[in-house]
Amino acid sequence: MWAAYNRALASHPLRTKIGSSVMLAVSSDVLAQGCDPTQVRWDKRRTAGLAAFGFGYMAIFQHYLFAGESANHPAIDRNEHCCTVPSSDLLATHARARCDL
Repeated sequence: MWAAYNRALASHPLRTKIGSSVMLAVSSDVLAQGCDPTQVRWDKRRTAGLAAFGFGYMAIFQHYLFAGESANHPAIDRNEHCCTVPSSDLLATHARARCDL
């Protein structure tokens, strides 16, 4: 599954980031509302707001922000620090994914 995500990210980076951001924002808000004992009904407006935030800021704005930052530092070897991280650790997987910044 991780390899398929990386292929999608390589072929369609913005679409993949939008889908990931919206999915994570919506699922985390639904989970948070479900765990809140004071929450009587699902607040669809709140979830829609977080989905819009995931779409606009977390995906699109940051995609272009970090693309510009990468262009400002072309001499950085982005794979330099990725090789020393054990592959079984979830945080290590995240660290390897962040090497493209």
